[in-house]
Amino acid sequence: MNPTAWSNIVDICGITGLPVGIVGLLITIKTFYEAKKAKDAALQASEIVWRKNAASDFNEISQRAQDLLRHVQGRQSDLATLRATDLVHSFEIAFGRWRDRLPSESVSRLNMIKSQVTSISHSLTVESIPQDPALFGALSGRCHTILRVLSEEAGRVHSNAETVDHA
Repeated sequence: MNPTAWSNIVDICGITGLPVGIVGLLITIKTFYEAKKAKDAALQASEIVWRKNAASDFNEISQRAQDLLRHVQGRQSDLATLRATDLVHSFEIAFGRWRDRLPSESVSRLNMIKSQVTSISHSLTVESIPQDPALFGALSGRCHTILRVLSEEAGRVHSNAETVDHA
């Protein structure tokens, strides 16, 4: 081959290489954006999953708090003591699992509930349900507060999960 033929081949390769390079760049840009969308979708799915799991845990704990309240109101000391102990342990597990992902307001409210649940469990272990109407009313009121706060937090986490799910 003569030098002019080689020069023509190099020119042809250079001319065809430019569009191929541009197409390659466009494919790379498209792939980057698709990967970013996939990453965003995965993060959103992860957010939905943790919120639904947390809501499920807090609903379960709310049910235990409702059982505690029912046994306290029924003056069933042994069952109330058992439910209070169950509630302490269930609460510790769930709160420990989700504490870092909850808003600070929720963490503050749940810390308050944690101390109340622990206090009730301890007092029921040491003594039975008080017969004095004022003490009984205070115990019942604390059980109501625990149930209300746990139910509100379960609802808050669940509603946030639905909001993320529909976004």
